Amino acid sequence: MNKKQQLQKMRDLERMLDAKDMEILLNLQKNPLATLSQISQQINLSVSNTSARLKRLEQTKRIYQGVHADLNTSALELEIYDFFFSVQQKQHLIYLEEKFSHRHPYVLFRNRITGKENGLFLQFRAPQSTLELIIETVTILQDKGIITDYQYLPREPKKKALRVKSALQYWNPTKKTWDFDWTRWKESYENAKSTPPPDREISHSILKELSDLDVKLLAELSLDARKKNVEMIQDLGLKPVSGLAQKVSRRVRFLKEKAIEDYRVFLHWTSFDLYQSVAIKGNCKSAISNKIYNHLDVHNNEGERLQFPFMSLYYLMSDGFFWYVRAPPNHLSKFLDFVWGACPNFELYLFDYQTSQIYGLWAETFDSENHSWKKDHAYMVERVLEDLI
Repeated sequence: MNKKQQLQKMRDLERMLDAKDMEILLNLQKNPLATLSQISQQINLSVSNTSARLKRLEQTKRIYQGVHADLNTSALELEIYDFFFSVQQKQHLIYLEEKFSHRHPYVLFRNRITGKENGLFLQFRAPQSTLELIIETVTILQDKGIITDYQYLPREPKKKALRVKSALQYWNPTKKTWDFDWTRWKESYENAKSTPPPDREISHSILKELSDLDVKLLAELSLDARKKNVEMIQDLGLKPVSGLAQKVSRRVRFLKEKAIEDYRVFLHWTSFDLYQSVAIKGNCKSAISNKIYNHLDVHNNEGERLQFPFMSLYYLMSDGFFWYVRAPPNHLSKFLDFVWGACPNFELYLFDYQTSQIYGLWAETFDSENHSWKKDHAYMVERVLEDLI
């Protein structure tokens, strides 16, 4: 074994998870905002040792990457809009990644794709009723030759998009493999209901109750939901006036109750062999798309049905479904075999794991005087494309 191989082996050993590490991660998945004291009680370890292990998972082993917050879009009068962009030239792809995505105030996620289309997957989290402005922007990109075509993926408006968290109980830290019984999971699919899932809950708008400070705090929480109040005060450069800490504490409690829908523990994909991300656009009858939804929904799972092991986003469409999955390469064939059996008419898109990018909420997009998001034509179209128009 040469020196380079020895160093690599040492790095691999450093990143290996033991039983206590796994207990910490599993507890965080169950309760992403759990205090160190609560976690330590669950895993029978001192608070100081729990804290040290969590820091090591984050800093040394680079496995744990914090907790992100999924915003309550209806309470904030926001909507999610998904697009596939077809791109033929590399410089146009780089423009979309390095300029357009950074300049557009409401881009949430981007990733390169190959498959039925080659180009970019873009997800916008934008004010309600601004789809026409986004499509106008995209049409200009097409007219200018930046993209050759695009596909908008309309979600069923009354149904909630389903997020599936990675089921770490199936990860074997010793073998560094996922142990999952695909045969049993596929068999249990036959017992899933094909009835439509319940309508999503629409929350009362809280925009009139928000201030500039609230949106700045929400932007911080969206990328690091476990961030301490004192750290947010420092990072936002707030002047240390009397009563500030108490005010921030009150507003953070309000935001966590009203403006945040769920939390996700972010893990480093390389540590769990999660290199391959794919998206399926299935074309099928609603009975099939509903059945897959109900099979994935752990809250509706009955009896001994297994939880799907890999992080997913699944939502219903009028003509089928959209399903994004991040999985190990050696499990992808079994996943696709299931899709073939359930919905033979589908489009497959491969996502480039090295080019994915998540964008946080921009506090500057909020107009505190009118208690609304900035959504005029100049802001959402002209400013974004100022070097093209």
